[in-house]
Amino acid sequence: MKRIILLCTLVVSAAVHLGAQNRISGLSVFSNRQPIIVFINDVQVCEPTLSCFIANLENDSYRVRVMALSSGRNGMFSPVFESFVFYSGFGVKQIDVTPYIPHENIPNPPYEPPYPPNRGGGYDTGWQNSRGYRLQPMPAETYANLKNKIAECTFESDYERAFDLMVPAYGITASQFRELLSMPSFDDRRKVIARHLVPQIIDIENCNLSKVCDFSSTEKEIHKQLKAELESRKNRNR
Repeated sequence: MKRIILLCTLVVSAAVHLGAQNRISGLSVFSNRQPIIVFINDVQVCEPTLSCFIANLENDSYRVRVMALSSGRNGMFSPVFESFVFYSGFGVKQIDVTPYIPHENIPNPPYEPPYPPNRGGGYDTGWQNSRGYRLQPMPAETYANLKNKIAECTFESDYERAFDLMVPAYGITASQFRELLSMPSFDDRRKVIARHLVPQIIDIENCNLSKVCDFSSTEKEIHKQLKAELESRKNRNR
């Protein structure tokens, strides 16, 4: 009788163990071609790879940030994706970051753009900017964090660092650009912001620089950048 009970116990334990092994759960982040590095809540969870699996995650929201290998930059990685992702704790949630990698990173890209160009005359998320990215609206929380970073800046170098980890595919509106440009006290700081953000403006034709800059020369310089960006988009998206 004892042998039968022991045998039944071993069978049940084995079944439970095998069942636990078969229940694969976690986040799967992958790219169809370019190597990526994945960060979960600002912690790097993998070395450069095409597919990164993060197991044993609890039911929660996680900040997922992905950097992809940039061609022509001596093996450097650039940010391409950042989002808060909710995971239920069950099964495998897949995140394909291939559509967020710009065409310049992938010779002969093996995928279709996430959205076709808008041929109606607007320069929205369907158009490539001068850096080769099809812009997607920046999440509200990410924009709030960017505002906080800019508010804490003092020197030009501080403003430069504020944009170091900005996802290149994230776009801002013309009104958001005006808001950020109005935050510094000096025009030289505004020029730094413009240099980084002009290519990220989704509705660039709606920009209004009136009464933002201290000097008209600065306003003219930024307006020249806006015009050049608009012309670049027209040429790229013919």
